[in-house]
Amino acid sequence: MRSPFFLLAAIVAPLVLEAQRLSDADAVDQMKYDVQYLASDRLEGREAGTAGERLAAEYIAQKFGSIGLMPYGDSATYRQAFPFAGVPKLGEANALQVGRKKLKLEDHWSPLPFSASGEVRGTVLKCGYGIHAP
Repeated sequence: MRSPFFLLAAIVAPLVLEAQRLSDADAVDQMKYDVQYLASDRLEGREAGTAGERLAAEYIAQKFGSIGLMPYGDSATYRQAFPFAGVPKLGEANALQVGRKKLKLEDHWSPLPFSASGEVRGTVLKCGYGIHAP
């Protein structure tokens, strides 16, 4: 004679599996929502130092708290300060010329926050992709 446990397991197992499937579907829906929010125009690209970046950080910190992650950042928060060079100021003073050709700012080139001013002379060497593979 079969044990009552086997019968109970046969009845309960599909219910547990269905609950797990629904739970997985809920998790997928939540992940989609999170990604859509973080990628939304409201966050303006989340560029460092902007209101969009602050909104994204607050959203992520709230999510961390809701799943029980312990804050180990600065002042017992989820954040940690780090040095940030900022965004360079673009304008008439930014120029790049190769030979006699003046390159258009932001279309052909962009300075980095740590870029320096100066003049360089030399020969341009085309080396493909810089890959040497025998």
